[in-house]
Amino acid sequence: MNNTTPAASATRDALAPIPTPMHLQWRRVRYQLLPAIIFTVSLGLTAYLWKNYAGSPHGIGEVSALTIRIAAPHDGRLAKLETYPKVYDHVDANQTVARFDIAHLVTQEEKAQEDLGRLQNDLGDATTEIEKLSKRKLALNSTMFNEFDEKSLAELNAALAKIAKNARLAARLLAIDAS
Repeated sequence: MNNTTPAASATRDALAPIPTPMHLQWRRVRYQLLPAIIFTVSLGLTAYLWKNYAGSPHGIGEVSALTIRIAAPHDGRLAKLETYPKVYDHVDANQTVARFDIAHLVTQEEKAQEDLGRLQNDLGDATTEIEKLSKRKLALNSTMFNEFDEKSLAELNAALAKIAKNARLAARLLAIDAS
């Protein structure tokens, strides 16, 4: 049997659930259902646009760039020309890629020529001096003096050392100029 009184069961049946107001139901739709719908529509549109405009890759390829290092035989300044190739331009064989400004090289060559002429004159003078001193030494040796003129021998040795030093310097400069 049922322990409840008929009056209590009648009130339970008589009380219907309280309906949720419409503005609260609409808020629940806006917060829960509307974001899911908008996300799904956006995802579909994105996939459609991606398929029609971006597409998948049409081919597979490979790029190979040949890079060659160019070095100059001498230091210098580049002359200003407008026809030099730019970075990443195609360059053919025997194409001029740079031109040196030779003005400072000409002045260096003139200076080297002056130095060479001066050293050749010094070498000629040294050779003449060597010949004179050799004759003098030969004369001293041939006379067979018992007492050597030590002062003249010291001068002779000092002059020979100076001449040898100048001759080595001139030979070194001639070798530099030849290269």
